[in-house]
Amino acid sequence: MERIVRVEKPYVYINAGSNSNIQVGDTLAVYHQLDKPLPGVYYQSERSLGYAEELKTTLTVTQVQPSFSIGKLEVDSAEVSPMDLVRSW
Repeated sequence: MERIVRVEKPYVYINAGSNSNIQVGDTLAVYHQLDKPLPGVYYQSERSLGYAEELKTTLTVTQVQPSFSIGKLEVDSAEVSPMDLVRSW
């Protein structure tokens, strides 16, 4: 799981590259983290296990550098922003 660091639609930059085994042609899912924790999902009745996420679109990696990659969004009109999550299927 990595993060989007820059958006220039239809392209986005992510903070993972060849050092993280990203390759040209990889398809990644783009998620937006919702602002509220999952209700009733706690570890040892104290700590929240995380936040809900909403699938926005997918992207296909077009360029790879050692520490970052550039991907093209499948849906140009998708509302993505820096700090959204990307994850392999």
